[in-house]
This record gives sequence, C-alpha cells and structure tokens, in this order.
Amino acid sequence: MPTVSPLRPLPPEDLHPDEVTQWIKLVACRDPSWWTEEHLECLGDYCRVIVEADRISTVIDAFNFEDDPINLMKLHTRRLRLTGPMLDAHSGAFE
Repeated sequence: MPTVSPLRPLPPEDLHPDEVTQWIKLVACRDPSWWTEEHLECLGDYCRVIVEADRISTVIDAFNFEDDPINLMKLHTRRLRLTGPMLDAHSGAFE
C-alpha cells in the first residue's frame, strides 16, 4: 500500500513574493517531515533577512564607492546589523 508523504509547509501569508521564493527553496532542501514548529517559527524571519541582505548586496555591487567610501561602510554595517542577530539567534535551529 503506498504511503502519502507529508506536505511541505506553506509560507505565511504576510511574506512578500521574494520572501516566498526563499521559503520554497529552503523547505525544498529538507524532507517535509523534518520541519517542526520550532523551525517554522523563525523561517519566515529568516526569509525576510535573506531577501533584505540580497537587496543591500545588490546596491553595494552597483554603487561606485570610490567617490563615497563612507556609504559603503554604512551599507555593510546595515547588512551586518540585519543579518548578524538573526543568524546568531537561530544558528542551531536548522541543523
């Protein structure tokens, strides 16, 4: 008798399309049964951080900072403030 595999968790409704894309990529990396409530509680925030860090990286890559190195430092600092605490807080959640 065939078994029905569990469904992959659906993204929260409040995620933006880019964040939903990240959610789908992340949940596809694991067996559906691997995801627990603990994982899902922080996964939406993690997707938001990934998307925002990508946006900041795109600005950094496109900007000519030879004329304005202070803005480069500000953007790097913003990216670190955004990603650092989230990664620290949830570092063991996805192991």
